[in-house]
Amino acid sequence: MPFSIHYVAIFACYFCLFAGLAGLIKPNLVAKRVGLKAINSMGIMEIRCMFGGLFIGLSITCLISGATFAYLAFSSVWLGGAAAKYIALYIDKPPFKAAFTSASFDAFIGLALLSGYYIQ
Repeated sequence: MPFSIHYVAIFACYFCLFAGLAGLIKPNLVAKRVGLKAINSMGIMEIRCMFGGLFIGLSITCLISGATFAYLAFSSVWLGGAAAKYIALYIDKPPFKAAFTSASFDAFIGLALLSGYYIQ
């Protein structure tokens, strides 16, 4: 594989790291962006955890370890989410354009992270 593919995975990790920092620091902003609403402090805590801590932890694991399996695991989070969103297009009938764009973005990030699996 070309060496430049490594940069795609690293870029995706940094994107996720900064998105995670946003989720940790500004959970209400992130919740609004993704269409969620926390009804109490437990909800805010969960948003910080899922959109903050999870993204930060997985990004740092990939960046520090450089382990191909870490990239594979992190990509499975994004690709699994994308698959669930594509299925939800038919089950839940969300606004198609916005939901399809969101699912495709998740798939893009997942594939970018998956490229880190093929570094060696």
